[in-house]
Amino acid sequence: MRIKNLQDRLKEHIRDRIAKGELTGVDLAKLASLPQGHLSNFLNSRRGLSLESMDRLLGALAIGVLDLVATDEIQHWFAKPAARSRFDVVPRISASIALMPRLPRNGVLGTHCIDKSLLRRWRSNDVAGRSMWDRFVLIDLDGSEVRGIVPTARAGATLLIDRHYTALEPYHRPRQNLYVLQLRERLAVGRVSVLNGHLLVQPCDQRFEVLTVTLVHGLNYFNYIVGRVCQVRSEP
Repeated sequence: MRIKNLQDRLKEHIRDRIAKGELTGVDLAKLASLPQGHLSNFLNSRRGLSLESMDRLLGALAIGVLDLVATDEIQHWFAKPAARSRFDVVPRISASIALMPRLPRNGVLGTHCIDKSLLRRWRSNDVAGRSMWDRFVLIDLDGSEVRGIVPTARAGATLLIDRHYTALEPYHRPRQNLYVLQLRERLAVGRVSVLNGHLLVQPCDQRFEVLTVTLVHGLNYFNYIVGRVCQVRSEP
């Protein structure tokens, strides 16, 4: 997609939000530190935008370039090289959509190409009925979140997660699986067990405390599990 096409999408986005009463051209010009006449000329197709001005508007609107592009277009872009290669496109997502069956565009932060043979090698073990869910996702953790998994990591890590593996049966015996769990607004990572109506999450590093969560009535342990961690990519 060319810059002009993106600017046209941005123009439509701004016009739509103004029409809905979410903002005004005057307020947006102030937030983006642009002359009001400059913005008016852009919205009325009398001039284009510099990359700097476009970046200011995106920041003022609290959106990114991908918010101007439909999901099927993004998939089409990345599908082209993937179709000619051995790679599959895996979305990197925000924690807020980790337990959504189908991943909404506003929660996808980016994509990465991963070798198809690697993804196909991992077997699923789904006891939660997720056959229709998008399977593999990537989630970023910051340094404090990942330290219980990789004690030497300082800059954070990216986890490759299989959301079709929700059973507590070890993938490789006798080693326990590592899971990502959604606990209200936060994510937790560790080895999982269930005891007397409680979910126990044990970090890999035993210096960290075991997290204990009382199972909500009517929910099973797998309702909290995002999926099994297949791979951890970290930087020391």
